[in-house]
Amino acid sequence: MTNKPPSFKDLVPGVVPFERPQPKRDAAAAIPSSAANPVVVKRRPEPRFRVETQGELVFGYADGASFRSASELGMLGPDLPCQRVDLHRMPRSRALATLASAVAAAIAAGERYLLVICGRGTHSGTGGAVLPEAVVEELSGSLARYVVAFRTAPPGLGGSGAFMVRLARAHR
Repeated sequence: MTNKPPSFKDLVPGVVPFERPQPKRDAAAAIPSSAANPVVVKRRPEPRFRVETQGELVFGYADGASFRSASELGMLGPDLPCQRVDLHRMPRSRALATLASAVAAAIAAGERYLLVICGRGTHSGTGGAVLPEAVVEELSGSLARYVVAFRTAPPGLGGSGAFMVRLARAHR
């Protein structure tokens, strides 16, 4: 005979083990949501951006655009009618918020180009330039759906301290 301790069932008679209730299935749950609700709003997928560097030059362009669309921005002259936004000497977070507002305003105004001046980082200290890299990340990231292409501005428009941005057309 073994000295086995009594189980909980032996000590408390009439106790039934707990079973998790199964979710109820109904006919509507079996229908895919697009069929149950014929009005489906598809969110436009975020475009992927390709970013390339050639020395000091940075080129970025969305899927469906070509490298040529980014490189042609370098042929635009200083008399190009476009909105300009000056970010240099701003803290990173303020500069990125200002950039987002400028992109929205330019698109609302029907502009096709935006000149983003971020500076070369000569006053950034030992860490080096922060804004040029942050602008590239933002244009190819969270603002990508509004941008067709961008590139380092030509020397007459700021060179490595600025970016020419070709904006997507506004959807009305």
